[in-house]
Amino acid sequence: QLLSLLYVANEVLQTSKRNRGNKFLESFSPLLASALQTMCRRCIDYDQPASVEKVRRTIKIWGDRRVFSLRFVNELLDCIEGYRNGNRNK
Repeated sequence: QLLSLLYVANEVLQTSKRNRGNKFLESFSPLLASALQTMCRRCIDYDQPASVEKVRRTIKIWGDRRVFSLRFVNELLDCIEGYRNGNRNK
């Protein structure tokens, strides 16, 4: 269920960037790091480490498509790095 919410957020973010500029992105971005960490923690708690990689891939898409700055994307990737390979290091 959490991945479905991430995919909806992804669609909203990319559509907003294309059609309405950065106002929504600027409002949403302060919440992303903690929300993504919570999502990854839950993926590990429910023994779904492959879902962490899907979260990571979505973040990378934001960088590839310039939804967010590369610096911000790298910060987000760093925030979830500890959850890769089933780790609970964050």
